[in-house]
Amino acid sequence: MKHTISILAAIAILLFCASPAQAQYLGQVSPQTYQQTLASNVACTGTPQSFNATNLGLTQHWATATVNSAMTEFQTQFFGVDAAGNATAISDAMTVMYNPSGVSNGILSATGSFPIIQVRATCLPSTTGTFSIQYSGSSASPLPGGGAYTTASIDKVLYVTQDATVSPAFLTLTAPWASSFGEIIFYYQTHSMTGSVLTVQCGTTLTSAGYLPSIGYTIANQLGTQIFQIPAMPCPNPQVVYTHGTVVAGTTFSAEYIFSTPGIPFSTNIGTLAATGNNEGVSITEKGARWRVVSNPAAGSQASGSKSAAVGISHVADCVSFSAAATTAASLTALTMNLRDGASGAGTIIWTMQLAVPASTGQLVQPFSVCGLNLIGSNNTAMTLEFSAGVTNVLEAVTLTGYDVE
Repeated sequence: MKHTISILAAIAILLFCASPAQAQYLGQVSPQTYQQTLASNVACTGTPQSFNATNLGLTQHWATATVNSAMTEFQTQFFGVDAAGNATAISDAMTVMYNPSGVSNGILSATGSFPIIQVRATCLPSTTGTFSIQYSGSSASPLPGGGAYTTASIDKVLYVTQDATVSPAFLTLTAPWASSFGEIIFYYQTHSMTGSVLTVQCGTTLTSAGYLPSIGYTIANQLGTQIFQIPAMPCPNPQVVYTHGTVVAGTTFSAEYIFSTPGIPFSTNIGTLAATGNNEGVSITEKGARWRVVSNPAAGSQASGSKSAAVGISHVADCVSFSAAATTAASLTALTMNLRDGASGAGTIIWTMQLAVPASTGQLVQPFSVCGLNLIGSNNTAMTLEFSAGVTNVLEAVTLTGYDVE
């Protein structure tokens, strides 16, 4: 009996002891992801169109967009909307171009926890084209910093097959490094025209576009790619404005703005540099890019070689060369050789030499050439090398070589 009581007491003690804790299901605690179609073949209105993503406590946000062939400009941007309804831009503004395979040319990304996550889309022209937007979100995944995520920040499509005979509306861009530094790639399609201009207007948070100095470029009357180098200046919110020149029916164009990291030299094709003499972003050396103008008119005519003005450009004279000859006797004449900061007969003389033409035949003015002048002219101004006048029976010749700076 005594033994039985001891056993029962031990059992009682065990029954009153706490039971081992059981594993409890606390819900899914790993990072959550969510996908949503925000817009599917939605028609453009010409004003910003907003699409709210379902908020599941997500902090990382991505969006891709595709547009149809009727679109000329399309831009998307993430906004976070707080409890009071205030909307704040939490991402770069991504421009999207038409791709016939339906592949988005960039990935818009943002970070932030807001009651409402919103994607705003703006497309031009006002009622042409449709677009689609896909959204993905995560509660913890870090934002990538390469690939298409970087492309969305630095590569801005401005116009795609845009009617070049009108001056279209334009979108405000977001410069990834608050600088205008980069290149605009422009090309006419089918036809070209004269006198068209691209202008980069800069704005900041407190100023509208155009308050800061603008940068303008005259577009050449030619088919094919033209690259315009945009110097660095404070420009968080650039706008690119196209103003058409002489109308040529059926002309279209496309343009793209690619931002460069400040401090990195331009990577312009050396063939372009050699043709234009523009050394922007390139170290100037004795073998640097040069332009040249030559004038060798008929006997009795004034030799005058002029490099025409270019918007935002200053010409720099490096070498001057000239000579004069006659096969029929000329009259004794005093002439002057002038290098002008400006047009023929009008620009300020910045280099000169006095000459005497003898009354004879043969080589009247011995060939003369000098380099290393590096005489810089005024911005947006022509540069001219010329004899002061033509002389009967005399064959004059001039050559001016130089380069450009911005």
